[in-house]
Amino acid sequence: MNTASNEENLADALQIIQNNAPSGIASGQDPFWVASSMAVFSGLLAFFCLPHIGQDTIDQEDKRFRAYLERHGYDTSAMGLHHSTLSTASVGPPTETIENQKQLDA
Repeated sequence: MNTASNEENLADALQIIQNNAPSGIASGQDPFWVASSMAVFSGLLAFFCLPHIGQDTIDQEDKRFRAYLERHGYDTSAMGLHHSTLSTASVGPPTETIENQKQLDA
């Protein structure tokens, strides 16, 4: 979906509403009320129709996805079970930096 064309369509619709207003004041108010009601409607739609996203949603989705893959014949025995092999020695500043700092402190 092209966002630019959607914005142009909305602008065209609001321009038509503004041009067909019965008075000068209404030509400023009518597009505001239309756009505001669309914003409120979108907010209500999102609030009532989108699913709840909680702290454990990603874990539930992972379980459902794994079950889906298993139902369709994929081997998931090694999926997500490997822990990071990153050693603590590789985390942090290089040893040269620490040695240089010790020499500067002395």
